[in-house]
Amino acid sequence: MLGTEIMAQARTIAGDEDGRRFIDPLMFNWIDAGARRLVDETEILQDGIYRTLVDGAKTSSLTVVVDDTQDFKVGDRIDFITAAGVKEATNCRITSITPSTQTLTLAAAVTVGDNSQVWFRNDKGSIDLVASTADYFTPWSAMRIKQVRIKHSSSSSFRVIPQLEQRQTALGRAQNAGWPSSSERATWVQGYIQLGREVIQLYPAPGDAITDGMVVTFVRRPMYLVKAEDEPEFDESYHGALIHWCAAQMFMMDKDAESAQAQMAMFQTYVDMGRKAQGFPADLPSIHPQSR
Repeated sequence: MLGTEIMAQARTIAGDEDGRRFIDPLMFNWIDAGARRLVDETEILQDGIYRTLVDGAKTSSLTVVVDDTQDFKVGDRIDFITAAGVKEATNCRITSITPSTQTLTLAAAVTVGDNSQVWFRNDKGSIDLVASTADYFTPWSAMRIKQVRIKHSSSSSFRVIPQLEQRQTALGRAQNAGWPSSSERATWVQGYIQLGREVIQLYPAPGDAITDGMVVTFVRRPMYLVKAEDEPEFDESYHGALIHWCAAQMFMMDKDAESAQAQMAMFQTYVDMGRKAQGFPADLPSIHPQSR
C-alpha cells in the first residue's frame, strides 16, 4: 500500500475525508513513527534493503563508487546484488566513506558490476575498538540494540556483553568478562547500552585498539517514507496497522481519547499478529522504544 493510500484511509477513519486539516509532512511523520513502533515490537523486517547502485564495475577492489552515500555510515555492513538477484559480495563492512566522490571503502576487496544494487544488511554492524575509549556510536540503521559482542584482542574470539540494565529488553542476562592480562585490563568488563540513544558505553575502556572488535546486533529501523509513492518495508498484510496508528494520532489531536484508544487497540492486533508470526513467547513483554 502506498503512502498516499494510507493517508487517504486514515483520514476516512478519522472522519476527515477532505484532508484539509492535515498537511502531508505531518502524516508522513505519523506513518514513520507507527512503522518504527510496529517493527521494534515485532522485528518483522526480515530482509535487507536496497539503497543505491554501483557506479562503475570494480574487480578485486577495496573501494566502490556508488550513486549516493548519504544513507551509509562507517561500520555498516552491505551486500552487492545484481539486478537479476545474484549476490556478488556479502557482509561487506564499510571502513570509510568519501561523500565528495561517492566512494565506499570496504574491509575486504570485492568484485562487483556496474549498476549492481547495494543493500543494507538487516541486523548487524561492526565497530573498531579504540584503546582507552569507552564510548562508541551505534550503527546509523540500528533502532534497538539486541546484543553487543566484543573481542579482547585481535586474535581472540568474540564474547557477548549485554547491557547492565535489562529493563527494555527481554533478551539475555547480564554477563561479565575480563580483559586478558596481556592488555593490562584484569578488571571485570561490563557493557552498558544506553537504549534509545546512540551511544554504547564499555566499562572499563578497551586496553587495545582492535579492528572490527565490536559487532552490534540490532533491530534495524525502517527507512523513512518521504514521497507519496514510498511503501513501508514490511509485508503488505501489516500496512493496515499504519492506518489505525495515524487515525489514533488524529483522534488525539481532536481530544477524542475514546476513539484514539480504539484505534490503538486495532494497531495492537497487528503487533500481536507480528509477534506470533515471529514465534515470540506469549509472556515476552513488548518493547517500547525511546525516541532517538
